Amino acid sequence: MILDEPFSGLDPINQQTLETLIRDQRAAGRTIIFSTHVMQHAERLCDRFLIIAGGKKRFEGTLSEARADYGSRIHLRTTAPEAVLKVLPGVASIRVEDVSGAETTYEIELDDGADPQAFLNRLMEAGVPVTRFEQAGATLHDIFVALAGEEAAAPAPRMEAAE
Repeated sequence: MILDEPFSGLDPINQQTLETLIRDQRAAGRTIIFSTHVMQHAERLCDRFLIIAGGKKRFEGTLSEARADYGSRIHLRTTAPEAVLKVLPGVASIRVEDVSGAETTYEIELDDGADPQAFLNRLMEAGVPVTRFEQAGATLHDIFVALAGEEAAAPAPRMEAAE
């Protein structure tokens, strides 16, 4: 079965119905190929992915294979200031997710190949108080954006001056 943007224009109930149909067909041993710009559908339904940007193949493989090329992400809740976390080895980037009282939740992207357990050990050794430590892999959306980048961005509409 080949489907081109099958979820486009569907409300959430009919999207779920179509997802069920696709899963049923896969369970029956059928191959389903579909194109989509909604990475969440692909992530939920596909065993393999092909990412194309600018007419060129950027990735082909499984989600695990795609995630292996990207650093781990940590969701960390702590009272420690961002400056303390930035200097720890293995931190590629840091973003504030939420501030609640004295605690802040950060999304920390680790360097490629950095071990989340070793990062947690460094936090403990540095005396950083941790109330939440959750490891999360990159989403297919994150991977697509990293691979496709500017090439996938639609050009801005051009405005002509009226005379």
